[in-house]
Amino acid sequence: AEALGAVAGGVLMSLWGGPRRRRMIGVLVANLGTAIGCVLIGLDASLVMICVGVFWLATAMTTAQSIYATIVQVKVPQRFHGRVFSLNQTISWSTLPIGFALLAPAATGLFEPMFAPGGALAGSVGAVIGTGPGRGIAFAYVCFGAALVLITLGGFAIRLLRRFDLEVEDSLPDDLVGAQERERRIAARAAEREEKALVAA
Repeated sequence: AEALGAVAGGVLMSLWGGPRRRRMIGVLVANLGTAIGCVLIGLDASLVMICVGVFWLATAMTTAQSIYATIVQVKVPQRFHGRVFSLNQTISWSTLPIGFALLAPAATGLFEPMFAPGGALAGSVGAVIGTGPGRGIAFAYVCFGAALVLITLGGFAIRLLRRFDLEVEDSLPDDLVGAQERERRIAARAAEREEKALVAA
């Protein structure tokens, strides 16, 4: 389901190309889609619902990352693309060990007993998402989805982030920058020659 969702997101972006304006809004909306996928994964123990949630999550994440890549390509000078993408990947991938080593075991150890029969949340939240093995992990997905919704709404609330495409100018292509620099140097040399000619006269 995750692989199919990633392919679907790639096909969607290949056909659509993402928003032409207000791309950051597109990233934020896709983040909300990722949050919805997280919540769907945790809502029901059925394999069908979990697969739907995973598919939706992967589709939304692929779309968000693709729009983000477009923003970098449009707003950042070409000569810096590699640095920006590598820095972003370094930061994002550095959080994976935190998830594997801390969050996953902590969520399992904390939430699983709460959703066991007679657990602290078995009669309240458990009545909605179910009880028994695995429902603590499901609740963690719901919590992470809700947290992502709050973070994304916070992004919408930041004016500069919301209006990023309008506030930040597009970068010039490197070949155009090079042509402008060449013209500037030619003009500077011509002015220097004229100055020397005037001094000599």
